[in-house]
Amino acid sequence: MVRKVKCKYCEREITNDKAFRFINNKEKPIYYCNEAEFIESLKQKSNREEIYKLMSDLLRYEFLTPIWKKCMNEFIEKYNSEIVRETILKFKNNIVYGLNKNFENEFIKMRYIKAIIENNIEPIKKSIEILKTRDEKIKNETLTTNELYDTGAICDLSKIKSNILEFLKDSDVN
Repeated sequence: MVRKVKCKYCEREITNDKAFRFINNKEKPIYYCNEAEFIESLKQKSNREEIYKLMSDLLRYEFLTPIWKKCMNEFIEKYNSEIVRETILKFKNNIVYGLNKNFENEFIKMRYIKAIIENNIEPIKKSIEILKTRDEKIKNETLTTNELYDTGAICDLSKIKSNILEFLKDSDVN
């Protein structure tokens, strides 16, 4: 019997005979438009869990509180879990340095960390987008040698300044 189902990833309505069906032993089947969307949703979930783990480690919490999860989810919805994860990894030292300050309450600390991530996410986003388009062109074999060199120079993540300690004097660090 053919019926309409909703894709869990993109929320489009499709028929169950054409959808990719994932059977979870606890619940009813979950439908996706195709297997690629299912794999992408697993990758997004894995990145989200890694972001939570990174932030709980940086904050020295046993687990991430719901308010922090909500804050991270706002970034993930606005950008992408991969971009947020890479930004946190790249600017880890800045976040740790910011956490050494004395904050009046948790909300102010969260706003401060959120500002660090928000102010540094754009270069990471651009670099990842360039790398993805380059990889797509390589896959389609439409990339020229000049484009390969240009995109490699533009999106080199190691050239993005990521350490606040480079700008501080020794007296500021101790």
